[in-house]
Amino acid sequence: MIRFLLNDTSVELERPAGELLLDTLRGPLRRTGVKQGCREGDCGACAVLIGELSGERLSYRAMPSCMMLLGHVEGRHVVTVEGLNPPAGLTPVQRVVAEEGATQCGFCTPGVVISLTSTLFGSTTASEAELLESAGGNICRCTGYMSFRRAARRLAADFGERPQDPVARLRELIQAGVIPPHFESAPAKLRKLRGASEGGDQPAGTTSSSADYGIAGGTDALVQRRVATHIDTPHFHHRPQGIDLIKMESGDCVLDASTTFEDLKRSETWRTIDSRAVRNMDLVASQLIRERATLGGNISNASPIADGVICLLALGTELELQGPTGSRQLPLAEFFLGYKLTALEEGEIIRRLRIPGGRRLRGFEKVSRRERLDIATVNSAACFELSGANFEGVTLSAGGVGPTPMLLKGAAAHLEGAAATPDRLRGALEIAQSEVQPISDVRGTAEYKRLLLRQLVLAHFVEALPDHGFEELCL
Repeated sequence: MIRFLLNDTSVELERPAGELLLDTLRGPLRRTGVKQGCREGDCGACAVLIGELSGERLSYRAMPSCMMLLGHVEGRHVVTVEGLNPPAGLTPVQRVVAEEGATQCGFCTPGVVISLTSTLFGSTTASEAELLESAGGNICRCTGYMSFRRAARRLAADFGERPQDPVARLRELIQAGVIPPHFESAPAKLRKLRGASEGGDQPAGTTSSSADYGIAGGTDALVQRRVATHIDTPHFHHRPQGIDLIKMESGDCVLDASTTFEDLKRSETWRTIDSRAVRNMDLVASQLIRERATLGGNISNASPIADGVICLLALGTELELQGPTGSRQLPLAEFFLGYKLTALEEGEIIRRLRIPGGRRLRGFEKVSRRERLDIATVNSAACFELSGANFEGVTLSAGGVGPTPMLLKGAAAHLEGAAATPDRLRGALEIAQSEVQPISDVRGTAEYKRLLLRQLVLAHFVEALPDHGFEELCL
């Protein structure tokens, strides 16, 4: 039995926990405001608000329902565009979208409204930039997107400064007509549902040993299985409640494997590790995908071009692996054994990640067919400091140039302890070329990928040390 709150109605369903939420909403639940587009999380047409109970209040974030299984919403509040509609007329978000011409055929409109509304929930500022970012994962074939910008500008002017307290902010949104009054009673309804579920997190009684596979965010697994409408029996790795997902511990930065990329972007703790986290996370994926994609999933999928892995490799990350017989520590650099092959043993999962104290990400670069919202052709990250005039603590990582994400150990060793000069960096760039084995594929030729790697590694040093003359090495 799957129990959740759908708009203002409690729902109990005897359906497979591995069924796509999108299919359940459009099928038996008849919430056809949720549109089926790509089924890969790329277009935003199927976006819904997901409310999660934390203590006495709910926090809401927009997520693609094609990247969620029915079991993901056990004990949660699912809001479709029908759940935002007032008894008569339009909400302020819907009105602005219509008046600014940000809707024509209407197919993308529900997702756009959901995404913009989520920003009014989650942000105390709701700036034009934040509103545009939230709508960034929504594809529109009609408008040319300038109407989206106008709509965001108007909403920012109307709702720019709002209460810090989430409860006060929710009540203000109800009063303004952005959301209907039933949101205020949602926490009590969810607590009642959770009582009926007897606190169980695993729908249909699945366990890690009885399930066909484990799933957290699902942004990789559900794309690989997107043709299925019913996906075997999953074990859900839910986010732990009542703990800090990103924290400092004995000088190290420790992250739960369920931490999402959007969690990283919003975390002040993470910005002490990556001062450009906002820019870097925007390069990774749309906000809709960042809300689902977890670090544990990004690592265990073992893609040669995983953006999160490239950054974590450069940071010298160590994994805590949990298995049937206990836990063990393993450097991330030793986790990848070959293309899509990992060191995970039977029944093991990634539990936590630990970044050694003092490590800071000095650069992350990627090239893809689109500047943003796309997977990389080649990506790279770097950590280093200067001790006087010399490099210290150099680590360079690269993706898309071999069967696994990799460390450029030779290039890093060439720089370690050496003077930070253009000649020394030139030598490191040449060594990096000898360490990689790119192949030609649909994303580019091997020669092209070698050139990209050289330029991306060079970009780390040009950006971080603009007064060292490294620009002369640019082609």
